[in-house]
Amino acid sequence: MNSFALFPSRLIPVGLDARGNALASRSPALDGARGIAALLVFGKHFCTLAAPWTADHGLVRIVSELLDVGSLGVDLFFLLSGYLIYGSLIRHSQPFGSYLARRLQRIYPTFLVVFALYALLMLLLPNHSKIPQTFWPKGAVYLVANLALLPGVFAIPPLMTVAWSLSFELAAYLGWPVVIGTLRLRSWSRAARIVLLGLGSVLILQCAPSQPEQPLIKFGVLLMGGLVWEVTQSPAAPKLPGLGLVGLLAVVPLTRWLLITYQVYVVQRWILLCLVVLLYDLATTPGSVTGRVISSPMLRRMGLISYSFYLIHGLTLHAVFLGWERLSGGAGNFLSLPGYLLLMIIAGALSVAAALVLFLTVEGPYSFSRKSQAVGPG
Repeated sequence: MNSFALFPSRLIPVGLDARGNALASRSPALDGARGIAALLVFGKHFCTLAAPWTADHGLVRIVSELLDVGSLGVDLFFLLSGYLIYGSLIRHSQPFGSYLARRLQRIYPTFLVVFALYALLMLLLPNHSKIPQTFWPKGAVYLVANLALLPGVFAIPPLMTVAWSLSFELAAYLGWPVVIGTLRLRSWSRAARIVLLGLGSVLILQCAPSQPEQPLIKFGVLLMGGLVWEVTQSPAAPKLPGLGLVGLLAVVPLTRWLLITYQVYVVQRWILLCLVVLLYDLATTPGSVTGRVISSPMLRRMGLISYSFYLIHGLTLHAVFLGWERLSGGAGNFLSLPGYLLLMIIAGALSVAAALVLFLTVEGPYSFSRKSQAVGPG
């Protein structure tokens, strides 16, 4: 049976990835990398919500600490976005209006549906609402700011927790064409572009504060994605098959060790290095052991619905833990390891089911329309 029978080709145009980024051709390995990123983010949010039922010691604590590094999944999303969007724009000049329209079409249909769900639930459950009680003007301004994807780049609390990252995505969509056009980067040699992107990435990451949520760090990761694209397009780029898988397998346990022995600043750079090596391996040798593992059908499916999953999984997780709170009698009744893993599997299955519904009813039909396919990738 076709591994992707669940995802009809008419919903996923050739030339676009599951998050709407441009590809010269569909890349199974990059689809799988997005699947890994989505699962890492899910693990981070699960362990955060499960904290009241997690003991301070034992196997459950170890599993929770490993899941806690899942925030690196967002950095992987940013790295992939920088790689794909920069690569699309540097190859071909595109009319800014049509380019931006395609980008907004990728973000907004799914975002608006989930945003409406969040807003409705906050109206029904005012104790959990982030919307200011005084609707005019504070509440209205807050909703408009969130609809404009300002939280993240600006210090505004997001209505949807994960939506802060979309603020950086939109900023990158707007920023890359401006930088490429203003500096006329297409006329530069590849070596000159590599030097520029390399120096820019290093300067941003070195000057950025050590807090992971600082905007400057996220822009540095996006810039690093463009650097990886330039390096991997060079015929002289050495192939390092399998190295990316080693880095991916090592990043979680070594990150926990680094957090104990080193400062957060060192950990951030270590994580970014591992993710860069992974992307480099996938880009230069997609048929390597790394590419074959990450291109597995399960991870590819996960990557194809990663945007819908990313937006909706917070709602399903909160629903699961509200239900668990009532069943368990509140915090303090610590979960055993089997119970912890079972609850995570149930929450994951419900999140995937919700993401599939969202993908097949909203993201596929409205963000991957035939019209958007006709105008070309990116």
